[in-house]
Amino acid sequence: MSHGSETQNKFFSLENNSKLCAEGSIKILLSMLPFSPAEVDLFWDLCLSPLPIILHQLSQTNVPNTVCNAQGIINPIEKCLWILRCKYKFTTTSKMRSCHLTSVKKASNILNNLKYPVIVSVKGRMANYNHVVVIWRNQVLDYESSHIYPLTEDRLQQICGENTTFECITLAYGLFPPQAIRNKVTEIKPDDWGIWEYYNDKKKTHGRLFQRHK
Repeated sequence: MSHGSETQNKFFSLENNSKLCAEGSIKILLSMLPFSPAEVDLFWDLCLSPLPIILHQLSQTNVPNTVCNAQGIINPIEKCLWILRCKYKFTTTSKMRSCHLTSVKKASNILNNLKYPVIVSVKGRMANYNHVVVIWRNQVLDYESSHIYPLTEDRLQQICGENTTFECITLAYGLFPPQAIRNKVTEIKPDDWGIWEYYNDKKKTHGRLFQRHK
């Protein structure tokens, strides 16, 4: 496949044997926002650490149930969000309603029209596992790809691998970086991150995409 003018992804892992696609896609995002290399490396180190170490580093007293359930199963996306919120001062949306993300056409249209980064877990037919990527500014940050590529219906259709097809998006959150970081992204106006739409457009199309905060 020709990559044309696509940006090279210096963090990619072709095999991804440890299934770190959630952690890897966030690592790419942090490097683009821009966080310092030391902050990016710290995020990666935390992601690879046992939960008690993460708990200590985040100065928290309990691991959220969303991160690790009663059976001891860790949700990689929720773990990443926990670190982003506590260590990097991110805020996040509530979960997106998966009923809106069951077709390639509808999902790609929604994701391409959101102004903030979105982390998504995609279920593919014939795929061995759900694949996680970050979508930002109509681009896909994919730990398993050597390049950052545009989000199109064709790319989303096979985002879980060449011999797979899109089934649905099972989990998705919008990500709001802290204001100090947003201010450094000079090509985006401070009021053009979609934050106002998320918090004030609850009764319109944008608001219906997300579950209500409890």
